[in-house]
Amino acid sequence: MTEMCNLPATQPVTEPGPSDPTAAALARCRAACLQAKQAYAKVHGPKTIASYEAEKAGREAYRNNMPALSSRDNIRAFIACVVEGLLIDAIREKASGHLLYAAQVALAGLPREAAKPLANTTAHANRKVGRPRKTAKPPAPQPQPEAAS
Repeated sequence: MTEMCNLPATQPVTEPGPSDPTAAALARCRAACLQAKQAYAKVHGPKTIASYEAEKAGREAYRNNMPALSSRDNIRAFIACVVEGLLIDAIREKASGHLLYAAQVALAGLPREAAKPLANTTAHANRKVGRPRKTAKPPAPQPQPEAAS
């Protein structure tokens, strides 16, 4: 297992772009975790960076820097942080279930997204054009009998 708050060597580190809130949230959580561990080691000595107390400080910092559950993008980023937190041991398995349930409840509380208009797809553009569908015609008006004079 990798050291908490550090990515495995096989996982590429991507720089978050301005339009990628998930990558930015992941980077923020990871950096906070690592900084908390380093701060603990600075106060208590470099050999303590892998101690239980340093790990605990890192976990707390990671959770405190997760995005608020206030929008769909934030909820997506929150879920990504929970999953990565599990992988790097910054979030315990038991807590992850509670966090993911909180994300689910927050998502259910948001208004539904408006349906996006469908683009002119190939299937729609190439559909067969045939006779128009038969529709029921209203009954023809009946001639009225003439009144006798």
